[in-house]
Amino acid sequence: MNVIQELRQRSLITGKVTLKRLSGGYINTVYRVNSKAQDYVIKIYHELAQKANIRASKERVAYEAHALNIIEKLVKESPTPHVIFNNKKIICMTAAPRNATNYNDDLLKGKINLLVPKLLAKFSAELHSSTYHNAALKKEFFHNPGYFDLRYKPSLETPAQKNPKIRQALQQVYKRNFINRICLIHADTTPKNVLVSGDEITVLDFEMAIYGDPAHDVGITLAHFILPGFKHKKKIKIYIQCARIFYSTYISEVTFPIPDNFLTNVKNNIAAMMLGRIDGVVEIDYLKEHRERIRDVVVLLLKNNFSSIDDVLYFIESSL
Repeated sequence: MNVIQELRQRSLITGKVTLKRLSGGYINTVYRVNSKAQDYVIKIYHELAQKANIRASKERVAYEAHALNIIEKLVKESPTPHVIFNNKKIICMTAAPRNATNYNDDLLKGKINLLVPKLLAKFSAELHSSTYHNAALKKEFFHNPGYFDLRYKPSLETPAQKNPKIRQALQQVYKRNFINRICLIHADTTPKNVLVSGDEITVLDFEMAIYGDPAHDVGITLAHFILPGFKHKKKIKIYIQCARIFYSTYISEVTFPIPDNFLTNVKNNIAAMMLGRIDGVVEIDYLKEHRERIRDVVVLLLKNNFSSIDDVLYFIESSL
């Protein structure tokens, strides 16, 4: 499609503009359009990924747009893009500030802003709290194909099949995630989906949003704060500090009763997501040489019980 023409026809841009293709993950094409009056992001959805064996329903377009619209209404000063328009193939959204950087890139470069995990935790806590036990949202987001196509099958189901010795334990984790469905979750709140500009963040990519278990969401986020430590072992303490800040802030900000076994479920989801990044359909390149060590940590995380998040994080840190 002609992105510029589409925006001009809708009278969203006039005059001179610049068009830049952004990183859209494995299954989307994303453009940024800068104009004098307003900057936009156009996200074009595809069914088949070019870089991995993933096929995803385009129904996720509607789910992402709906999630963003709901969150904008429920979360105060929501750090999310505003949807300008959407159809069956694309979403047009407001763009983050031009100087924004991707937090995952920052982490891997060792540029660690400790304010980000706090801001991200506050957003997650408010998202979960504001949608807690909402029957209407549960019905609307009970079966988002985007979650099953892009999270469950490639990152959870596939690793379980590749690791028969812990397959049953992993399947129990997934089963509990589906039983404990009490709020709307992002399901991909990871550093790669966070843009940072000064002391503000923009949270992206809600195509997996589903009514689910908050421990699933928290575990996914913590795993992605921890994993860079396998590459940069000298910086593991600061990565662990990011995880600790996120968890403690989240617990202090949520307004619903913390479910029983929440810590255990978070710990198990950390393990499942770590495994998903080395044995899933989409593997993280920098982790390939650390696969065996990560698998060992995952097995022990699933096997052992811990009394606090500090114990969980200390165990992971000491295992590197």
